[in-house]
Amino acid sequence: MKIKLNMMNLEFHALAVGCAYLDVKKIEKIAKQYYFHLSFSSLINPVSTINFFTVFLISQHYKNYQEIIKNIKLEFPNTICVIIVDDITAMDDVIITQELFFILKISESNILEYYYHQLWQWLLVLSSKKYSLENNNTNIIVAEGVLSLIDETYCKYNRTYRLTRKQLSILKLLLEYRGQVVSRIILLDRIWISESKVVTDRVIDTNIVALRKMFNDDSRNPKYLETIFGQGYRLKM
Repeated sequence: MKIKLNMMNLEFHALAVGCAYLDVKKIEKIAKQYYFHLSFSSLINPVSTINFFTVFLISQHYKNYQEIIKNIKLEFPNTICVIIVDDITAMDDVIITQELFFILKISESNILEYYYHQLWQWLLVLSSKKYSLENNNTNIIVAEGVLSLIDETYCKYNRTYRLTRKQLSILKLLLEYRGQVVSRIILLDRIWISESKVVTDRVIDTNIVALRKMFNDDSRNPKYLETIFGQGYRLKM
């Protein structure tokens, strides 16, 4: 029996360039049906172009789109880049890039919402496969222990720890970036952005120490959760 993960209130931030024809309100409505909170921005009217975002959408018509994709990949290596194609007669240039693309027939306005649903489902599948956080994958091996996304627990050496919401959020974020450094700025922007009070470095450090304790990690020479001086933290699976 497969248990579905309750994904209510998970954030999915999209950065779109040259996609003015996308009906953002309709896409946001669809996102809520999948229990996601969607934030949507563009380079013209950015919510934030420096914060983490899940997917980068760019129109095939946008000037120098190939160069922009390269720059995005350098700055945000875990981001999924997708070219939005609405002119299939100009597919050759898109295919040559070897990037992911999605064909959106905006001329077929009577079934445009169907295309939005397909785009949204497709992006969710891509992101979940990439980060191994699929709806049906509720148990994830981390630091030679088992993280349960359903129970919000971590079990290692027959000992079970119950994670706080912040600890779970940090761990999921580290899993998204696994093998790469997650800066304190990203942690604050993704996890503590809604906090009204000032969050100090000590708060982050306290949660990192608690995770290391669960991993049975050596604080002086951590094997699983590294501190990269001046940069942030890196999770080694």
